[in-house]
Amino acid sequence: MTTEAGSDVKCEFCGNEIRSFPTLDAQKELPPDLIYCCERYKELIYALINHPAAQKPKSEGKISIAPHPPYGSKQARKVAKERAAQRLRERELARQQASFSSGPAPTGGGGLSSFYQFARQMKTINYMLSSQRCMDEGWTIRPPSPVLEEEPNMDIFEPVLPEDGESKERSLVQKFYPNGCVFLIHFPDGTGTVLYPSGKPAITISMQTGVYTYIAQGEDGAIMAVFQTTGQATSYYANDNIRIFIDSIGGLELDIHGSRKRRWTWKEQIEHVHAPPIQPIMFALTRHLAVRIISQEHITLTFSYGINACRFQVGSKLKMVAPELFSPPPVDESELFRNEMKLKVNLVFDRLSNLLRFPNSPKLNVLPMPDHLSSRKEKIEKLKELQQSKDKTDKKRLQIVVN
Repeated sequence: MTTEAGSDVKCEFCGNEIRSFPTLDAQKELPPDLIYCCERYKELIYALINHPAAQKPKSEGKISIAPHPPYGSKQARKVAKERAAQRLRERELARQQASFSSGPAPTGGGGLSSFYQFARQMKTINYMLSSQRCMDEGWTIRPPSPVLEEEPNMDIFEPVLPEDGESKERSLVQKFYPNGCVFLIHFPDGTGTVLYPSGKPAITISMQTGVYTYIAQGEDGAIMAVFQTTGQATSYYANDNIRIFIDSIGGLELDIHGSRKRRWTWKEQIEHVHAPPIQPIMFALTRHLAVRIISQEHITLTFSYGINACRFQVGSKLKMVAPELFSPPPVDESELFRNEMKLKVNLVFDRLSNLLRFPNSPKLNVLPMPDHLSSRKEKIEKLKELQQSKDKTDKKRLQIVVN
């Protein structure tokens, strides 16, 4: 761009009268204020001077043709040769196909023989099982997708839905902490959230296909317990080990190291255990979350923070829909053995107590055992019978499968 001084052309950057294109000598001798009207115009001049198109092309020169080691590895050269050979074969095949399709077939079967000769030269057949082209051309036949049969419902229990008269219309419930932060939001469909003052969720209630899920979380976001209205529930220790596991049949409580503390069933309890429904279980998940288990239907999850507190019934009311699929819980052989040994030890201690109290009594051998030991013995006998009947049933099933 060349402009004479004194022209009416304005600079597009600053709006002042544009100055003439400076020469190299002027750029070396004169100050920038006399050559450029603004800083942007100066940058434009520098960009034009330093552009590759403005530079002189490199002069032609000779290259070195001295011997040198081959470029690339041996494997790379082999792959390059194979690619070149493949391109030549494809090019020759395309040329032969074009000649066969355009020109008339020679008499005497010469065209067919030449085609077979060319086919014999093509010794490689490219096929890939995952290639879509091979599948479109019919080389690969896709097997028909199997029709999956719908599996029957294998649930033994299902939740008892409330009758029309028992259902109550709910409204939106919203409560706050004294500082104005949201404490509880409960929607009309039964879902909602209980929040810590920090805004993190403490209890989250969700619903899918009529099943409610209660998730209890600590202040650090760790999941401490999960309860469902289908009868499934799990709670955890602070080290992520399972603390309580509950299903539709019964429950299991473990200690912090994973060892079993107690086990129970909701119905038909043969052995007396210090667990629901005989004795409630109460424990704290965190400083603000607590659980109380009284029965399958009465399980309470409580959250309290200062003067704010709320309580949810997370138990389940189930009915049996497939009694033929129900099988009693397995009998723990080790637990049964421990109970037997404990009974024998208690009987020995009872006999020693009688000997110390009545050393000269002739009726020591005919004294009946105490009531608590006799009832424990009856329960152990029932557990043995239950185990034997289960073993016989398993043997019959095994014989049917083998035959």
